[in-house]
Amino acid sequence: MGKVEFEPYILTDEVDIYAIKSVGEKETEISKFYNKFINSSDNYLRDDLARIIRILEKISNNGAKESYFRIEGNFSDRVCALPLLTIRRNINKHGTLRLYCLRISNQLLILGSGDLKSSRTYEEDSNLNQMVDMLQSVDRSLMNLEANGTDLRKEIVNLVLDI
Repeated sequence: MGKVEFEPYILTDEVDIYAIKSVGEKETEISKFYNKFINSSDNYLRDDLARIIRILEKISNNGAKESYFRIEGNFSDRVCALPLLTIRRNINKHGTLRLYCLRISNQLLILGSGDLKSSRTYEEDSNLNQMVDMLQSVDRSLMNLEANGTDLRKEIVNLVLDI
């Protein structure tokens, strides 16, 4: 897949939030996500984006508590999605936005990418599935580092991972 690094997004006393960026890219994955939907003509999507931004603000003040996230991926990984509370819109031909991330702990969150989710599960959408697969690869690498004694909260800003 390539190499990824981690760029500080929001750093507070409660939580460090980092954004994934492919080495050689100018924008982080969260920046691409934000820029894709900020000027959307779809009110539903703009509302979803605003909801995700509000949740990130809460997380920056309160830490990355489990209650803010929807568990995605497998039980063996730390992939989750924002927002937790969504409005089912398939009836109206509208999906909801999902931002996929890795909740490492209450004090460390890594933001990945996101997109419109209009299928029942992320696996049914090749784009969303690819996003989750990438985060699962990153998470496996991070778990290996942790198992070897790396303190991710201290070292993540210096990490470059082959995934």
